[in-house]
Amino acid sequence: MDTEVASPGAQDVIAIGGPAVNRVSAQALGLTYPAFGAAGADALGIGTGEGAIKLIANAFGGTNVALVVAGYEAQDTRNAAAVLQDFSGYRAQLTGTHVIVRSEAGVITVSAPSVAAA
Repeated sequence: MDTEVASPGAQDVIAIGGPAVNRVSAQALGLTYPAFGAAGADALGIGTGEGAIKLIANAFGGTNVALVVAGYEAQDTRNAAAVLQDFSGYRAQLTGTHVIVRSEAGVITVSAPSVAAA
């Protein structure tokens, strides 16, 4: 539980749940807990119906990393967690430090985040 982590920067962490519901996720993303709406979605690079798996180096100001697994809604978080649970099945798509997870008609897809036009 996020409330049981006294010093998240003392070790590498996997934080499940977005910055609106998980204090460690908010801290790793550089947000003030709870971060609802656009702030959390923007930090994760997600929109409606999407989840993210994001690896953050030096997440807490030290040398450790945080892996944040979160979604726009609870089901989107479950989908992202399911990707990690079936790592071998998604290994080829899990590249880089950030991926977006979507589900359509029960089929989960994983892709690189989109880059917004400037």
